[in-house]
Amino acid sequence: MHTCALHPDASADLFGDMPEPQPPQLEFTGTLAAQPVIRTRSDHGRPVPVLCVELQGVGPHGHTLHAEVPFTEDQRKAAEAQANALRAGQRVAVTTPITTLRLSLPQATSVALAAD
Repeated sequence: MHTCALHPDASADLFGDMPEPQPPQLEFTGTLAAQPVIRTRSDHGRPVPVLCVELQGVGPHGHTLHAEVPFTEDQRKAAEAQANALRAGQRVAVTTPITTLRLSLPQATSVALAAD
């Protein structure tokens, strides 16, 4: 069972042309800890809907994970439909570009100057 894995990239098209390089994708699997919700955040001053999910049981140590899927301004109904289609307790997979990964350490034990 893979709970965190690199997602495969697209390959060359029919004519051998390679698509623009995309950052590697990470995939995380876990169990929805609660019903997904739609929130609104600002994207360059414009309000956009964001599907927010909380996963538990991610990885071999059972980590929790918060993921956000941004939609465009005119896709609020699609975001709401996706949130309504998911239920707490379901196993889901979340895919994200590795370049957008952000870590949070809510119980760090210390912060000290690094000896570079």
